Amino acid sequence: MKTKIKIGRGVTVFIIFILLGGYRIVDMSVAIPWLLAVFLHEMGHFLVAKICGAGIKCLTLDVTGAKMTLCGRLLSYREEILIAAAGPLVNIITFAVTLTSFEEFSAFSLMLGILNLLPISGFDGYRILYSFMSLRSGEEKANRITKALSFFAVIFLWLFSVYLLLRFGAGFSVFIFSCSLFLSLFV
Repeated sequence: MKTKIKIGRGVTVFIIFILLGGYRIVDMSVAIPWLLAVFLHEMGHFLVAKICGAGIKCLTLDVTGAKMTLCGRLLSYREEILIAAAGPLVNIITFAVTLTSFEEFSAFSLMLGILNLLPISGFDGYRILYSFMSLRSGEEKANRITKALSFFAVIFLWLFSVYLLLRFGAGFSVFIFSCSLFLSLFV
């Protein structure tokens, strides 16, 4: 089966924004390494999914990640763990390989890899933990525990961002990010 690749709205809006003069507002030396780190992260998931034999009907790339629409057989928990771990692993490898030559890209890769390993719903760490616990304890117990861990991880991230703001006057983007995660718990 051939995989259909789509470009998400966020990428389209970003490109239009840049073409209309947004390059004067957005620091491209930050935007390009970030987008490259996200792209490589998602390609890690994609390649391992293909290796595991997952039927990928569609891959939609966006500025914050990608969404794969699978078809065919269900994946085993072990395959799900491998696919979820592939993205952060690619980021950690690219961090190590590019550390001395592309410092900004390297930093974004490390940050993206570590952030995605947090046990927060929608993140790779959550998928890894849920799949591992489902193998060991069953889906019901895994669901209860991972939801609770996700809640506490979001609270911790939010408290950390408040600490950064109060102590150093920095970390506003972490604060906004953690607030959006916090709100997603209730929606």
